[in-house]
Amino acid sequence: MHEEKEYRYPISEDFLSDQGEGSHSGQVQHFIRLSSCTVGKPLSKFSKEQQEKLFKSYPTFSGTNVLPVYTEVCSIAGGRLMFCDTDYRVKERLTIKEITARVDRKTRAVCISGGEPMNFPLLPLIDAFHALDKEVNIETSGTVSLEKVFPTFTTRAAVWITCSPKLGALPDVVKNSNEIKLLIDEDFNPDALIPEILAHPLIFVQPINNENTISIPHLQLCLDWQKKYPNWRLSLQLHKILELVLGEHIR
Repeated sequence: MHEEKEYRYPISEDFLSDQGEGSHSGQVQHFIRLSSCTVGKPLSKFSKEQQEKLFKSYPTFSGTNVLPVYTEVCSIAGGRLMFCDTDYRVKERLTIKEITARVDRKTRAVCISGGEPMNFPLLPLIDAFHALDKEVNIETSGTVSLEKVFPTFTTRAAVWITCSPKLGALPDVVKNSNEIKLLIDEDFNPDALIPEILAHPLIFVQPINNENTISIPHLQLCLDWQKKYPNWRLSLQLHKILELVLGEHIR
């Protein structure tokens, strides 16, 4: 058991929801979203041409004078750009005891995401969840070395790691993740990916959606890519579909 210190984790949000992506889609999990990111940049850092292309790809934001303050541009695998619809600003700072106290004891799994959760000392938090008999999932961009958080393979094997590779994803992180999630739009090109991604045995393809809408064209592209790579699986962002279908009636 790793020593628990009064470290305060920067929390963007925590909530109970169905996991909408990857192998655990449909499983109720308690999400702990940690703040910070390793790949997001402000829109102003990009050229006028790049900005125009982004607005064309994301009509939801077109014509708006003020973008949400958390809307940064994310550089995903292969160097493509997309708007980030995740609010990972710091809302509060909590100790491990304060975090674990919020998790329903009946909930089987916890998902630690971001931003980039690998920026923080996760082992004590993981130990605390394991002590409560919780499965622990981690979602990472692949841009932070696993050794920074997991000094041994044994500690790494105790969690489920989902890598949605962004620009600068490390080959070792990709190889040692349990699953890979590729984001699909019209500019997706498998030839632009590092070889470790395509060699992974468990790959999900997921359409790039706007914050509150499902992109039918991008979903169709996922199906088209599955015809070329039949071992790839489809990830639908089930949580967004539930929100669209159930609206305010969602639990």
